[in-house]
Amino acid sequence: VNTRAVVDDTLVALGSGDVQCGVDDGSGAEYEHGNDRDDEGDVDAVRGAARGGGRAAASGARAAASGVDAAAVRRGGRGGGARGAVPGLGGVVSVLPEGVDAAGGKRDPYRVELINMRSYGDKPEEFLRKVPGGFLPAIELDGSVITESLDIMVLLDRSFEGKKQLVPDEDDAKFQRTRQLLGLERRLFRSWCDYVFRGGFGSKGAFERDLKEVDASIEGPFFLGDEPSIVDLQYVSHVERMSASVAFWKGDVLRGNANYPKINAWFEALETLPSYRASRSDYYTHVKDIPPQYGPGVFDNRRSAAHKAALTGGDWHLGGTESLEVALQPGWDAEFETAPLEAAYRLLKNLDAVVNFASRPAGSGVGRWAFARPDRAELADPYAKPSSKDAVLADVRAALLVVAEGLADDRFPSPANGSDVDAFSERFADALSVVGDAKTTAACLGYLRDRVGVPRDMSFPAARALRATLNWAIAQLGETA
Repeated sequence: VNTRAVVDDTLVALGSGDVQCGVDDGSGAEYEHGNDRDDEGDVDAVRGAARGGGRAAASGARAAASGVDAAAVRRGGRGGGARGAVPGLGGVVSVLPEGVDAAGGKRDPYRVELINMRSYGDKPEEFLRKVPGGFLPAIELDGSVITESLDIMVLLDRSFEGKKQLVPDEDDAKFQRTRQLLGLERRLFRSWCDYVFRGGFGSKGAFERDLKEVDASIEGPFFLGDEPSIVDLQYVSHVERMSASVAFWKGDVLRGNANYPKINAWFEALETLPSYRASRSDYYTHVKDIPPQYGPGVFDNRRSAAHKAALTGGDWHLGGTESLEVALQPGWDAEFETAPLEAAYRLLKNLDAVVNFASRPAGSGVGRWAFARPDRAELADPYAKPSSKDAVLADVRAALLVVAEGLADDRFPSPANGSDVDAFSERFADALSVVGDAKTTAACLGYLRDRVGVPRDMSFPAARALRATLNWAIAQLGETA
């Protein structure tokens, strides 16, 4: 799913597929996304909203536990989300937080709307009139339209003076080094595609050789030294996908692999940047958004089985962060402590739209978009309709309010507070007795669980907490989904 962003008077269409499906209430409302993780007033507001069944936004709560620095974001449309977003369950997106340094520190203001990729639905006519081929990313500057991501980054870097420069000047010694590194990135990308999506003889060795060359090329902590540059921006989205894909399809480990010490240190340096923390995805989201763009990966069934299970729901259970899913994607420690509150806030902030979205299995059109179409995202249902039955909507709402209250409770099962699952269940399970149709409600909760996207909806730790709590609620209803 893609975004149309306005940088000053410049129209930019930024594209990626790191989301599965969106929920939009059409309000067009704006809100401030804060980083006041230690503000007890915000925490209390989130918990109070959960217990009262209201919206955290209405009580004046900010995103108390988001793990993201301040960002002004605007609600989008067309039922999608965007890479680089820290939105809520509601299609709220931001390519990079306004007022927060981009990875290279440009700090250009922008507004964001949503434009979906083809695999998530038909493109809006308004966009096709500007970009007849529908190509993404795209930028319109001074009447000219450009559709190449690297060219767009260079253009923005050159067009807005007085900001930190991401691209070295041509007479700078680092300019040729930049060109070399960008060429190496293309070679790494090709060997990754050969290994993951074709799996030919020798492809694993070629990919690992290119990774080692990349590792040796990092001057540290970033590619060109102490400051991030356009090289880091070009590499990061693909290397993040590579980490997820080789873990899932091949059973390999890139993050934490001792063979690539500089790549690991590079990721750790990126994770100190608020804008990167706001934009990174999780492996589940990646392995769902990659196939419609690149094709299905070739499994190494002997080596990848455990990773595949852990990354697609096998570890979504209450009780802590110690899991293979968490171990495979390091760098989220700071977000885990407050993740349940972040998830509760996101759920409550757009509750009406989330209820409607989750009720789609009791409505119509689920699964039709991607049926027998591998080029379409399997979890996207752009034309599905929610249930029109008041009883179904009431059941789903009641269940989600129990989930939200559990997430916001200070006894939520996690290593941070020492609570256990049995005590949690004893406190909250009876609240689900108000649900009339357990089977239908469980199906709706499962539909929502599978479509929580990172970073569109919340951070990975918050998504993990929400997915696990939805699974707990499904089990308490005596169902599976």
